[in-house]
Amino acid sequence: MARYSNLRSERAMDAIEEYIDTNGLKENDPLPAERSLTKELNLSRGTVREALTALEREGRIYKIHGKGSFVAADKYSVNIVDMQFRVAIKKRMENAFESKVVYFQTMLAGEMAAKKLQIQSEDEVYVLSRVRKIADRAILLENAYLPVKYVPGLERYDFERESLYSVLKSEYGIEIIDQRMNLQLSRASVKEAQYLGISADDVVFVEKNIARDAENRPIEYSKSILVAQYVKYQIDFDRRMNILILNELKLQMLCETPAGASSQTYAENTFDAMYWNRVTETLRQLRNKGERISFCYERQSAEDMIHYTLPFVDYAFFRADTPADARRLISRKEALETAVIIVLCGREITVKDPEGTCCYETDTSKIDMEGFQKRYLFGVARNRDKGSCMKYAVSRSEKENIQEE
Repeated sequence: MARYSNLRSERAMDAIEEYIDTNGLKENDPLPAERSLTKELNLSRGTVREALTALEREGRIYKIHGKGSFVAADKYSVNIVDMQFRVAIKKRMENAFESKVVYFQTMLAGEMAAKKLQIQSEDEVYVLSRVRKIADRAILLENAYLPVKYVPGLERYDFERESLYSVLKSEYGIEIIDQRMNLQLSRASVKEAQYLGISADDVVFVEKNIARDAENRPIEYSKSILVAQYVKYQIDFDRRMNILILNELKLQMLCETPAGASSQTYAENTFDAMYWNRVTETLRQLRNKGERISFCYERQSAEDMIHYTLPFVDYAFFRADTPADARRLISRKEALETAVIIVLCGREITVKDPEGTCCYETDTSKIDMEGFQKRYLFGVARNRDKGSCMKYAVSRSEKENIQEE
């Protein structure tokens, strides 16, 4: 199969972006002249010029006539995952996608793909490029990079007929559970326009995506060019996926004195019957509205805090000092109404739910409690099983701690 020529420009764009990141260039900092970049990156001048033009279209850099290229300001980013929204491409018609593979080979990852996939630049990756069509109309051009070490023998499959993610799951036991997407508007390059059957400089969406499995491994880095006139992005909010995440401070803010009265923030030793009545009434109203509630308790949470809140909580997260403390938390009478109780203690995480009690071995001292809570609930909101939720929450926590150290 002939080499997909657009990859050369893609790799040049990656190399320039890596240069910006490696050299710590900030907003409005100048880039080296084309001649210098050509020598620095060991690329042809035509390839560098084409890559700079593409980066300008994507808003990564800007040019000033007679002065050169400069780093553009970062765009505002909305973390759709944390907001628990679903992003879907709404197709104009219901016909299934048809795929045409235009390139499918292995190559060295290079700096940018290696960084996205958390592998070495000399590691091999599969590069799968496809034009996706509906009713013989090209909708998107997709370039996917996958580490060969995770999916050896991937070239055996016909991805004009088979789904990549279905093959990953059925043949390699890899299920994608987390995706982080970056979306922006751009204009089609000459080569992209040729594959998509549009005019150069037509408006397109550029979608960059990193897909992770249950072990938090980046399995795929993809960049897709979508024809803007044929697709739209819609953000749907599904209340069934929404879980209200509370802790003791958030609860106080939620239960503040009504407007018009003197507002105050309570100290723990000033909690009185009036405050706890307000707490129970607030939580009861939330439950009556169909809200699912998760509460992250502090290690030294007061007895009253647990007593008055736990009956209204669907997912309770605790940290205990000893196994005996963990057992006491799980067996509390107030916990009878709680769907799931999770206790982190020493080298063990105990989970009690309607199916019973089970334990997972891990060093909980390395786990940030609130981060762990959010990641576990991320899986819950997407109907993942308990084991997958736990595996994702723990592995992501450990990875972030390693990076911080």
